[in-house]
Amino acid sequence: MEVIPAIDLFAGRIVRLHKGRLERKTEYRGRPWQTAASFEEKGARWIHVVDLNAAFSGKPENLDTFRAIRKATTCRLQVGGGIRSGDSAQAWIDAGADRIVLSTLLSEDFATAAAIAEQFKGRVLASLDLRDGRFCIRGWKKTAPMPSLDAVRDAGFAGVVFTDVAADGTLCGQNGGMLDGMRIPMPFFVAGGVNGTDDVRALKAKGAAGVIVGKSIYESAFPLVEALEAARC
Repeated sequence: MEVIPAIDLFAGRIVRLHKGRLERKTEYRGRPWQTAASFEEKGARWIHVVDLNAAFSGKPENLDTFRAIRKATTCRLQVGGGIRSGDSAQAWIDAGADRIVLSTLLSEDFATAAAIAEQFKGRVLASLDLRDGRFCIRGWKKTAPMPSLDAVRDAGFAGVVFTDVAADGTLCGQNGGMLDGMRIPMPFFVAGGVNGTDDVRALKAKGAAGVIVGKSIYESAFPLVEALEAARC
């Protein structure tokens, strides 16, 4: 199982939001590309990058910072946040993304999302950000019915990321309870609240292909090397 550290970008800086709320933003020191390089030095093979500005505006706004991250590391990079058109998807691929992550587009224009998944076969993940069983879109400001996982698989997506919105940025722990009773017909990743070896092992036992870890590694609550070791056990 992969442990994937996250770099959330807002105006070129590393931040974490509490439950996705921009007004509860914590900014962290360090240049994003230096942080990415440090993740690689600790053993990370993937890094998850989020363009938070784009999540709200719907257009890429941190491409230059992403290019600097790409230049600083040989890790594979997946990026999400506001990718709502074929042009946006192409821009991130051209900037060096190994995978892109679609979310709002799944609800608002599934046909375009499926076309992007087909165009970049094996390089597109669906992101289902859940709060009380509802799919959160548009920077988590709105909710919509969750798309069929079978339809997502059949459209050619390489996997799905589940984020527990209520847990994201809270350090509260994450054992995958939001997935209970759900049949997931494709590789899946889990994010939101992951904060210890028990969380990693519980999600691995549920069959997760990876976990995305953010605030806990920035605040030293759960060192990245410890998370990576738990995933290997």
